[in-house]
Amino acid sequence: MHHVDLDFDVTTGLRFHPIEIALSLLIKLEWLAALGASAVGVLIFEVLLNATSLFNHGNISLRYK
Repeated sequence: MHHVDLDFDVTTGLRFHPIEIALSLLIKLEWLAALGASAVGVLIFEVLLNATSLFNHGNISLRYK
């Protein structure tokens, strides 16, 4: 529903998805422990994942004018 918000910005995703973020983190931590993944690899993945999510929720236009 927040994707139709007229004041849509980067903070919108953080304000409307806190439970999703927390549950996702718990699930990822379980998989990290089970698979023994590299902490650096997981950190890089999380930074890229969150950066793209914030970009998707950003109120910017990519159209050439």
